Amino acid sequence: MKSNRGFSGEPSRRCDRLLFEVKAKTRLLGLTITRVHMVGEDLTRLLVIGSDTSGQRNVLEDQLRQAQKLESVDNSPPDAHEINTPTQYIGDNVRFLKTLSRS
Repeated sequence: MKSNRGFSGEPSRRCDRLLFEVKAKTRLLGLTITRVHMVGEDLTRLLVIGSDTSGQRNVLEDQLRQAQKLESVDNSPPDAHEINTPTQYIGDNVRFLKTLSRS
């Protein structure tokens, strides 16, 4: 006899803020929780899947730090030589043109 049992699920919810310890190291537990309704039954069950997301978080934190460093470089004031060089170039050319006009 074939069973007509199936299930329908709702969108999952994710929680990545649960800390736990393994061998004296703090880790981050990621949980995915999905409500599952069994077709033909009046029961709703929860499917809970947990995984250690510490590694993913470390990679994301490293990427964020790198992006913040690059942003701080972009926002830093220009160095003195970046201002003086164009000014010096113009001044040298003006002096050169003056010497040419005198001769």
